[in-house]
Amino acid sequence: MNFTREEVMSVSVTRAVVLGTALLITPVAQAATLDGLTLSADYRLPDAETVYPSATSTGPFVVGAGVDGVISIEDVTNISLDFSGNSLAILLNTTLSSPTWGDMAFNGLRIALGSAGRFTSFAQTSSSIGPVTTSFDADELFIDWGGHSYVDGSTLTFDIGYEAPAPAPVPLPASALLLLGGMGGFVALRRRHKAA
Repeated sequence: MNFTREEVMSVSVTRAVVLGTALLITPVAQAATLDGLTLSADYRLPDAETVYPSATSTGPFVVGAGVDGVISIEDVTNISLDFSGNSLAILLNTTLSSPTWGDMAFNGLRIALGSAGRFTSFAQTSSSIGPVTTSFDADELFIDWGGHSYVDGSTLTFDIGYEAPAPAPVPLPASALLLLGGMGGFVALRRRHKAA
């Protein structure tokens, strides 16, 4: 079966228009990092529901370069939070000589997501004070370091999984619909002409 140059061009143009239209309406995936998200953090003791009254909170803050927030506990221990990509680095600075986190039902941090999306995982990757207990749900991360001793300069790091919300579909411009309709009519006309 031999095709004329016009028939080949018609099919090529139709394919290009269909592909271009598909690209217009296909949402672009968003990078699932913490950069640019709004978070807040506070210190909880003696359980995960109780904000410790002798500690400051931090946030809401937007994750960016450098330290994102600092929590001060009783004016003797500062907890610096540095989020980057999909990780969290914590630095403990203290004026105490040998402090210990009390072993309670919960003694640690709650980090709350103030942006759309959800947390999907949370795990400790390193610690100079020993393994801590982590837990999470879609909107919150919990770090419980009850019972561990620490010193000035102690560090902890964590990996955080985050899933960005699905982007809204891009509306198809009316001109693209007219173009598709015109191309479809052109193809139908060519097929009718070929059959005759």
